[in-house]
Amino acid sequence: MGLRTSDLVKLGERLRQLIKDQTDQSSMTRVVGIGADGTATTYIDKICDDAVLDFVSENDLPFNVISEESGLTSRGFERNLLVDPLDGTFNAEVGFPFYSLSVADVGTDLRSVRYGFVMNLNSGEFYYAESGKGAYRNGARIRVSESTVGCSIGNLGKYPDRSMNPLIRSPGRIRSIGCASLELCLLAQGSADVVSYMGPGNYVRNVDIGAGYIILIEAGGQILDGDGKPLNMGLDVRERKNFIAVRSREELEEFL
Repeated sequence: MGLRTSDLVKLGERLRQLIKDQTDQSSMTRVVGIGADGTATTYIDKICDDAVLDFVSENDLPFNVISEESGLTSRGFERNLLVDPLDGTFNAEVGFPFYSLSVADVGTDLRSVRYGFVMNLNSGEFYYAESGKGAYRNGARIRVSESTVGCSIGNLGKYPDRSMNPLIRSPGRIRSIGCASLELCLLAQGSADVVSYMGPGNYVRNVDIGAGYIILIEAGGQILDGDGKPLNMGLDVRERKNFIAVRSREELEEFL
């Protein structure tokens, strides 16, 4: 059995309920350890991570699991599930309705992704794509915008580097929402022109964008690293990279 969108929707609904059941914010935000990526793991991160691992085991999915929190869980398979059980943790903790589950089926790196799934864990809206078969939102085909939208999305940070971040020079409106996986999906559905995480912080990890990567590509967009080359990342969750994602090559040239 491989990945099925219907099963991942069920997993997403399980996580949505777990988050809804957390009524004590101080408990949600309590640090319970350090994740495999080297950042703090809060209680809400931990229970979502545990739920994903339980789901994979219960359904006997033929994958290893690579997660932001628990790192590599080897199950003896060639393919891997690259998972961020809760992308946008801070948003979830403060009740800002933009946080997600992100799951990608990968081999050895991002370029080997063959399926991606992202669910907004507040609204239940979900996106998915399979290599060569297009990108979808709730079952309806999506494409990047054919014309300029006038909206740019990305991480501005506390002290944005104006020399590196093309958002600073963006002619349209700028949004910084704090959930890279869903932000890439907004670009894929035609709601933005660019998603940019650029600066000295090397902002994103593979788990943040593994699913959004293939969703955007299948929707007709492009995603490049901080050097302007096609983005690729390995399986180490500690690796971080800058990236710029665009709806067209012409858009990229304008920003660069």
